[in-house]
Amino acid sequence: MENKKSEEELKHLGFVKIAAMKALVCVSNLYGFAKQNSGLLRSAVGTVEDTVTTVLGPVYHKFNAVPNHILLFVDNKVDEAAHKFDEHAPSLAKQVASQVTCLVQEVTHKAEKVMSEAQSGGA
Repeated sequence: MENKKSEEELKHLGFVKIAAMKALVCVSNLYGFAKQNSGLLRSAVGTVEDTVTTVLGPVYHKFNAVPNHILLFVDNKVDEAAHKFDEHAPSLAKQVASQVTCLVQEVTHKAEKVMSEAQSGGA
């Protein structure tokens, strides 16, 4: 069981799952807000929601693991390319790649901080 878990861990594309989860939370919150403020249409929205859940529920359960398999496949391809790059690239290219990685991590950290402040009301 532990071996399977380590095989499924994303080495390079973990941020994609995090971004997808955050997007889902945002869309869910927006939908909840719209539903609460739908006024006279609230019962119609509930009926449509129940119908969509009934029809698409089985489809979702059948295919919900597919994106994860695709993401794992792409992550493995990125890992293979990174290893080939490490083996064959000149040291200057490796140095530039390292600097770009550090820059991306710094920008990501700052973007997460801005998003966190925006979600907490700008405090």
